[in-house]
Amino acid sequence: MYDFGGGTLDVSVLHVSDGFVDVMDSAGDDELGGSDFDARVASFLAVKYEGRIVEDKETLYDECAGEVRGREPMLNLVEEGRRAEGKVVDNDNDENVPLCTLASLHYLAEQLKIAVSTKDSIVHASRRCIGRSGGGGTDYKSNTNSNSCANLEIVELELSKTEFEIVVQPLFDRSMQPIRDVLHQLDMTERDIDEVVMVGGSSRLPQIREMVKAELKAEKLNIEIDPDITVAFGCASVID
Repeated sequence: MYDFGGGTLDVSVLHVSDGFVDVMDSAGDDELGGSDFDARVASFLAVKYEGRIVEDKETLYDECAGEVRGREPMLNLVEEGRRAEGKVVDNDNDENVPLCTLASLHYLAEQLKIAVSTKDSIVHASRRCIGRSGGGGTDYKSNTNSNSCANLEIVELELSKTEFEIVVQPLFDRSMQPIRDVLHQLDMTERDIDEVVMVGGSSRLPQIREMVKAELKAEKLNIEIDPDITVAFGCASVID
């Protein structure tokens, strides 16, 4: 059982016989999960769009509140950005466009990760946020007025499938180690495994599924049950 969630990765070898399930051994990585993929992408975006990120957002809110006259459209965008922070972003709805802050980059990164990694037809994806206008860079960052309402605009954040795979490659490599560890602990090989069950939201990543298949030399994976509810499904079956 390969259980890859938002914060941890656990791999267990189970022996199932006559309705009984015995956990033979487990291995894992308590510091690897889907959120680590998001963090790496967010860090990449922060560098890629350096100079467009709003750092002092509270000061910006205060400044915009004093610039209502003639600035209603931008004020509305900033207020929508305040309300949108911490929410799931709908890229087709300007009412949910957040400010380009480090905090908002994290969940924007999650949306971009899902878009570029789960559909073969998408080679790049984009999401919007309200950031500083201009080309960025050190000259732009030195502009003392760059946090004002007059210097804000919609910024299109883009992430390609190639960029994503390069940025998170070290995490992909780490994700296979628990499989090797648990097999080593049990003195088993991949030939001793009859079935591989994928659990957890991060196990949806196509790259992870292909790597697990290759690591265990499995013809197919058991993904018949929604990975997000596999554990709950198992508990309900036991209770029943």
